[in-house]
Amino acid sequence: MSLVVSMHFSKREIRSFSFSFFLFIYLFEKKNKEKNQTNEILTNISQAFDLPFTIQVAEDQGPRPKMEDKYVTALFANELIGLSSDRVSIVSVYDGHGGTLASEYIAKHLHINLMRDEDFIEDPAGAMRESFLSTNESFFQYCEREGLGDNVGSTAVLTMIRDSKLWVGWTGDSEACLYRSTGEVIKFCEPTHKPWIEKEKERIEMKGGTVEERAGQFRVCGALAVSRAFGDSRYRQFITSEPDIVCVDLQGTEEFLVVGCDGLWDVMSATAVGTFLGQYRGSRKEGMTDALVHHARSLGSTDNITVAVLIFNNTP
Repeated sequence: MSLVVSMHFSKREIRSFSFSFFLFIYLFEKKNKEKNQTNEILTNISQAFDLPFTIQVAEDQGPRPKMEDKYVTALFANELIGLSSDRVSIVSVYDGHGGTLASEYIAKHLHINLMRDEDFIEDPAGAMRESFLSTNESFFQYCEREGLGDNVGSTAVLTMIRDSKLWVGWTGDSEACLYRSTGEVIKFCEPTHKPWIEKEKERIEMKGGTVEERAGQFRVCGALAVSRAFGDSRYRQFITSEPDIVCVDLQGTEEFLVVGCDGLWDVMSATAVGTFLGQYRGSRKEGMTDALVHHARSLGSTDNITVAVLIFNNTP
């Protein structure tokens, strides 16, 4: 699903619209003009409804022949399933490979399946794990039913803010980092799911797969560069979509939450990203995320780059 908003709304105008219009905004392959207007609307929505953060999103296809990343910003995700008593905000990034089929499918369904899980209220981590697995299974069924390819897949990093807690679940090598005013940097996605990591390598080999080095990079069966992903049914018996999950309490000292694909993190460390964003403390932050993406490109990233930055209200 794709919603392209190409108008300017003031905070007063936002309040006059149906609340449901702003429940969620999917950001798929927009032109720069549309993307910038959407970032402005996301900011106005956050301010109008007193969210504790604003959101910016930036993407760049780079030299790749196609943009395979997808991302979701669901500011009031709870309203999608009628859960009005418990506000949930979800921001996620999906890095597709072999085309956009998997990343599009996962972006449409994963957060819905998460919130519809029967354990979502009492056991968010269990619900997140189950939703990653069940969404992958439904994607396999969809591909089989439609006669689609067996070499399409996607990584995922999903962040959820609920009840003053931040939940992060990831499969593959997309990552999220939290930056606090105390100088603390929380690099959630450690380790990323790469075949050369011993735990991942052992699991693959126990299932009868191999980890082989090709062109300086370790790959599952000499082909797949991640050890966990959605899709990739050709390697279904060796890989998994099971996420690692972390939860932290929001303390009021948070400044930035950065959610991005490996096109960013392959060329910038978590510390380097924090240093770059730190330049914007005490100044206007419009265009900050675009600048981060452009900087990553200047450092030599040749991959698609997609980054979402949550800017918490206490950030100077």
